Amino acid sequence: MRGVRSGNGHRLLVLLLGILFPAVGPAAPGAHRYPTVSLTFDDTHASHRWVAEVLHEAGMVATFYVNSPRVGEPDYLDVDDLLAIEALGHEVGGHTLRHVELEDLDEKEVVREICDDREALLSMGLNVRAFAYPRNSFGPTTLRVVEECGYLSARTAEGITAPNDCPSCPRTEAIPPPNPFRIRALPSYRKEWGFPVLRDAIEAGDPEGWLVVVFHDVCDAPCTKYNYAILRDDFLNLVDWMRENGVRTRTVTQVILGLEPDEDGDGVGDEVDNCPTMRPRRAAAQRRSGRERAPPGEA
Repeated sequence: MRGVRSGNGHRLLVLLLGILFPAVGPAAPGAHRYPTVSLTFDDTHASHRWVAEVLHEAGMVATFYVNSPRVGEPDYLDVDDLLAIEALGHEVGGHTLRHVELEDLDEKEVVREICDDREALLSMGLNVRAFAYPRNSFGPTTLRVVEECGYLSARTAEGITAPNDCPSCPRTEAIPPPNPFRIRALPSYRKEWGFPVLRDAIEAGDPEGWLVVVFHDVCDAPCTKYNYAILRDDFLNLVDWMRENGVRTRTVTQVILGLEPDEDGDGVGDEVDNCPTMRPRRAAAQRRSGRERAPPGEA
């Protein structure tokens, strides 16, 4: 093979290339053009296994919020699915036992819905550090109980708007968020949005901010049964566009803890302990709700 000629001619060529092609270099495309994006998927749908594989092939990660009693039921993910999703570098989070509006419950039931769900998921061998409020129902009590049950964060489905909905409203959440137990997100995706709304929301976001997107099921056209599903083709168009434009994704916990994606992990960081303080903090939550008496001598 003929070698590259050195000398003044070579140095001049390098200089000219640097002037003509200033973008050539190691920087990833779009690294600072778009916000960090967290793709989140609620409700344990069986289609999420396919989603996890598509994203993995595209070099992306996501957070999947799971209701533990649904695991293994028809049309829902099973334990093997969830473990495989984690093995691909994604994150599995909690979403309560019954997918109820938490604000309608007394504190005792709130504790059961959130804490028992998390413990069930942990018993499956999953790393569960992120929570999402079902039906976007939350308040001061739920925010406190989520933390006391050992979670590091909780996602809403409000607070960020698509560009055409409100020109003066926030386009992204801050990094770090002002309240990790009230993470702002786009409202739940609706089928009539289509891929362009998601693309426009990403393009309008602050490059230093965080855009959290909320999905539910994925289905094929015409998909008339569920208005909160995204059509498979729209999802694939979104993934292709994000990959082509270098949009960076992180799981929710990666953003909260400032971690880079795992190469071989569970989407939350291998070096992070799985919330060892959950049991004593959960006991405090149970005592406040009347489910457990305090030990003698403890207030």
